[in-house]
Amino acid sequence: MKTIAKRDIKLFLLGMVSMLLIEAIYDWDGTVGAFLKGLKHGWNEEIKKTK
Repeated sequence: MKTIAKRDIKLFLLGMVSMLLIEAIYDWDGTVGAFLKGLKHGWNEEIKKTK
């Protein structure tokens, strides 16, 4: 059986990051919308805690 080399792990991680970036760029409106929704939800929760 072959062992997993550092090179294999690096290429796998590079591929995963590449796919994440491609998906984020391809669905830019959805990515920004989800980010803003999460930001707004987190902001409202923080305000509730401080009151």
